[in-house]
Parts: sequence; structure tokens; C-alpha cells
Amino acid sequence: MPTFLFSQHLEFGLGGGVSMNGTPTDNMYMKAERHTVNYATSLSLHYDLNAYLQIGADLQISQLSGKSNNIYYTYWGVKVGGDDRTLVYAKTMIAPCFVVNGKYSIGKGYLFGGVALGYGVARQNSKSLSGNESYRAPDGGKGEIFGLQLGYVAPINNHFAVSAEAAFRQYHLQYDTHTSSIGEKENLNYRINAFPIIIALRYRIFSQDKETKTQAKFH
Repeated sequence: MPTFLFSQHLEFGLGGGVSMNGTPTDNMYMKAERHTVNYATSLSLHYDLNAYLQIGADLQISQLSGKSNNIYYTYWGVKVGGDDRTLVYAKTMIAPCFVVNGKYSIGKGYLFGGVALGYGVARQNSKSLSGNESYRAPDGGKGEIFGLQLGYVAPINNHFAVSAEAAFRQYHLQYDTHTSSIGEKENLNYRINAFPIIIALRYRIFSQDKETKTQAKFH
């Protein structure tokens, strides 16, 4: 079996893009079934364990929101939905995750895909609604994150590269406050899926050549 050299990299990435989320589940009474395009940002650090396996940390920050054709009423009798205004579940969804990716060389770059696990918090920047909003979830929902990601990294030179990533994130958000539905006494607790697409600039902090025995071509 032949011996090849592969480079052990530590890569720092900074990126942005868009995200869409699904309809929240469980006892979230205000359910937005119409998708809206939200912002998404990413800060990441990846380290190659070997030619085909990569670990790292990924911090994604995005908005969770949508619109609804249905009409709901809060505990205080305020109408929500049935118009073109937005239901905001998180102005700032802070989602740090530990990631594990498989890698495979394609051209001068590499394809990656893997899983993500983390714990996040949903924040709101104000208790008052803006003109295009009809509902804001309470501030401070916390919970587990599960995710998947698939992407490609294309080198620019020895230190810089561009990556494109499509991801899935499921947030399980739990609150220390009641839902907004009439007569509901349980604390708010729901899951919501998000689908961010991120374009990032990556910087290779260092590179160390290692020997490995393999029959495939890797970076």
C-alpha cells in the first residue's frame, strides 16, 4: 500500500448568508407556516485529525422568523397573524456547536460533510414590536442543537480559501415563562428547524505535513 503526504490544517472561517426556518412544534401556539429569508452568520475553527476526518467548533448567529395566514390571539387578546407581518421567534439565535466532518478531495479543494451538536440561546433585542412584526417570542429560550452540514472548500492560495456550506439545524428551545395562548399554563417548549446557507472566507493558520497510508487522494 503506497504512502502519501497530507497536510494537517487549522482553519479559521468567517462567513455570512441566508437562512429559512420551518414551523415551530410542540406548545408554541403562534405557528408561522410561511417561510421568510433571514440573515445568518458563521464563525468557525476546523482542525484536520487526518486526511479524511476533521473536527471543529462552529458559532452560527441567525434570525428565526416567519409569517402566518392563520389568525391567533394572545393571552391579552392581541391579534397575531393573518397578514404580511412577521412572527419573530429569535432576533438573535446564538448557536455554538461542536462539529465532526468527513473530507474527500475534489479538484484542488475538498468536499466535507458531517454532524453538529451544541447548546444555544434565543435572544430578543426589545420587548416592543417593530412596524412589520405581529409577534415576538419571549427572550431567553435555551436548549440543545442537532445539525448536519455539507459543503466544499476551494483554495485561493496557500493560506486563504472560500467555502460554501448548506446546513440543517434543529433547535429545542425551552423557556421559564408560559406560552401566549389562552388558558395555557405550561412553560413554552418547542422545536424549530433552520436551513442556513453560508459563504465563508477561510484562513489557514498553520499547516503540518504528515505521512499516511491510503489508496485514495485527500487534502
